[in-house]
This record gives sequence, structure tokens and C-alpha cells, in this order.
Amino acid sequence: MARRTAWLGSLFRAAETVVFNPRSNQGWRGGRARYRRGRCWILVAFGRFGVAEMKLRTISTFTTTIPDDTQWGADDEISVPGGNAIACIVRDYLGTVGVQCSNPKLRDSYGWELLAEADAHRFLIVVQMVDEWVLQCEPLSTTPVEATATMLRSIGKWLYIDKRFNNVRWFQSGDFENGDLSKASDQPC
Repeated sequence: MARRTAWLGSLFRAAETVVFNPRSNQGWRGGRARYRRGRCWILVAFGRFGVAEMKLRTISTFTTTIPDDTQWGADDEISVPGGNAIACIVRDYLGTVGVQCSNPKLRDSYGWELLAEADAHRFLIVVQMVDEWVLQCEPLSTTPVEATATMLRSIGKWLYIDKRFNNVRWFQSGDFENGDLSKASDQPC
């Protein structure tokens, strides 16, 4: 028993674990175990090659048939960036699934942002154009990984169902910022 406890202790130190509420153990199946440490339950996923971690892809790129609403100035400079129409559509969709969203507002002259709140967890959603449309959904403060995954899955499902959006790809923020497009996935997590 002492050996097993020592092994689990080293596993906790080496692995990135996911803190979760044991009452909502959704989406976690076989090959995983949960342990109680103090007040928190810790979920550790075991794989063939060690401990697996949930990879969240918080950035999505896509093309759309929604008209570009970019406003251009007299000197061929962008006066108001495009994406407001897409941000409004995102807000309306999230409202139908019970997520409260603010109205889109201009974000530093390059895109549109909205604040979303679901189950007391807050997210910042940004829509902008960078070669193609980009939607980024980042958790604010200490949002649990599973709550972020739920929000990303909801947005991902909608992007695939809505026929106005095509070529949807998801990236981890580091891969997207480094331009590593080979690590794209069709699922956010």
C-alpha cells in the first residue's frame, strides 16, 4: 500500500490534473480515476503511455457566407473592423442555450468582443479577421477546465450545424500564434 501511495503522489506531481465536481462527471469514461485531496476531487486520466491531459483548443478559424461588415475609411484604412454581425449571431445562439452574453463591443480596433456567463463561469469571446475569420473563447479568472470544455463544445457544435460556417478548424492558442496550422483539429477538445 505504501508503494501505491508513493506512486500516486509522484503521479500527482508529474501530471496536469483536472479539478472537477464529482457530481457532474460528464464525458469521462474508462481509464480514469478520481481521488480526493482535501476539499477538491482530482481526476487523473491514465493512458497507454502515461497520464493524458485534456487539450483545449480555444481558437477557431472558419469561412462564412455572412457578408463582411468591415467599414473602410477614405484613405483605404479600416475605420470599423468586420465581425460585428458574426458576434451578434454568436450572442444570439448562446442565448438560446442558456448562456448570458453582453452585446458585442469594439475590441482595440481589430475585432469584436462579448462577455459570456454560463453557470457562474465567465468567458471572453473575440471575433476578428486574420486571413480568415477567427473566433477565440478564453475563460476568465479561475474557470474549471470542464466548464471551458463545455462552452467550447457548445460553440463547436453550433459552428458545424450552422450551414453559414465552413472549414471550421480548432487550435490551441500557442499553435495558432506560432502559425503551426498542421496541429488543427475539427473538435475543440
